[in-house]
Amino acid sequence: GGFAGTALAYELSRRGAEVSLIDGATDLASGPSGNPLGIAMPFIAADPDPKCQYSLASYFFASSRFAESWPKLRKAKGALELALNEEERVRLLRACGNLMLDYPWARWVDANETARISGLKNLNSLGGIHFLNGGLYSPKEICETLGSGCAGRVHVTLGSTVHRISKNGQTWQLYDSNDALIDSAEVVILANAGGAKSIAETSFLPFYPVRVQIA
Repeated sequence: GGFAGTALAYELSRRGAEVSLIDGATDLASGPSGNPLGIAMPFIAADPDPKCQYSLASYFFASSRFAESWPKLRKAKGALELALNEEERVRLLRACGNLMLDYPWARWVDANETARISGLKNLNSLGGIHFLNGGLYSPKEICETLGSGCAGRVHVTLGSTVHRISKNGQTWQLYDSNDALIDSAEVVILANAGGAKSIAETSFLPFYPVRVQIA
């Protein structure tokens, strides 16, 4: 019931699929996706690498989807990545050149402009990149909105943890720790990150926990 699960459920329902979203928690976004606030802005690098390109593609997709469907979810508009020393200023300027950053989605701003945008007079920055479509969001609100699905095609089951899965003909069956059947479907997508290791059939997967940021 976090970002991965609710986003998948929404996009599949948007394409006409009937989706069952199952979570062991009693509420959506009860894990890391339930942070009080998240900043929507991309990771950029002086020399674009796959991580940077992936982040930019995700940022463009999310910005488009929110502007199209849920403009009121944004709590504050815009985000700044500041250069607090000369090394960072050079890196960000180089990134601007390589990524051809330009209005309307991002622009370079000088020190005076960063102070004006942020409202902080003693910011002591050397400028930075202003992401105009970025901003503050409530991750929990996003998950709840996504979890509501499209045209009522997402059916949420909370408080049920999948312990094992098995194939019966063309249908997958999902069972809890008491071996009671939770649900069945032709297709099963595991969107619980490292939680997949707690399911008997996927416990062998080489997952390990990492510290993450909502960005």
